[in-house]
Amino acid sequence: MLERLQQKDFAQNVNSRFKVRTKDGEVAEMTLVAVTGREDEATETFSLLFKALTPGVLAHDTHAVTHDTLGTFDLFLGPVVTGKTDGVYYQAVFSRLKSR
Repeated sequence: MLERLQQKDFAQNVNSRFKVRTKDGEVAEMTLVAVTGREDEATETFSLLFKALTPGVLAHDTHAVTHDTLGTFDLFLGPVVTGKTDGVYYQAVFSRLKSR
């Protein structure tokens, strides 16, 4: 599923909510706050920045992510320092070859 999702798919869902389930079964809600990246003929490189809506900090790990439009997929997320003090932020980074 995740291999079919592209930068534009996530960009269309900025400011929407995602549910993140850890391997321990905990569920955290997050909002996708930014999608940044670039494309060229051969590669697609982009990152997703999420803001947690629930307390606590998730570990750097692969988590099951669910979104009403995009479906359910596994995503490696890690907390990142943004300089913002209004919550915990997480990032996912994609760097992959385009299908031919």
